[in-house]
Amino acid sequence: MNDYPRSFYPDVLTLTESLRADHRGLYRIPKSALAFVYEYDDFVFFLADGKNDDPPLFGLNKDDHPETTYQKSYRSIWEYVTEEVEQFEKWRQADGIIPE
Repeated sequence: MNDYPRSFYPDVLTLTESLRADHRGLYRIPKSALAFVYEYDDFVFFLADGKNDDPPLFGLNKDDHPETTYQKSYRSIWEYVTEEVEQFEKWRQADGIIPE
């Protein structure tokens, strides 16, 4: 299990390998998967099949569907980035670090 967020270079270069090793026998990760976020045993990946310049993103929904290998989580990387930035801003506002 990964116990800290990994989504920055150079960690991102080995995320898919780490993901496969850590989840071997638990989930079927597609061969064309390319993971780019891996934190606290959750991960986000896209299918690197060369068919789409802005592919949808997938992840696990272990809480609601533990038998599911993966499911579509975001329409694109930009939807994911936007959501993450908005969430970060909310946390920082709650901490009083940035003004509302």
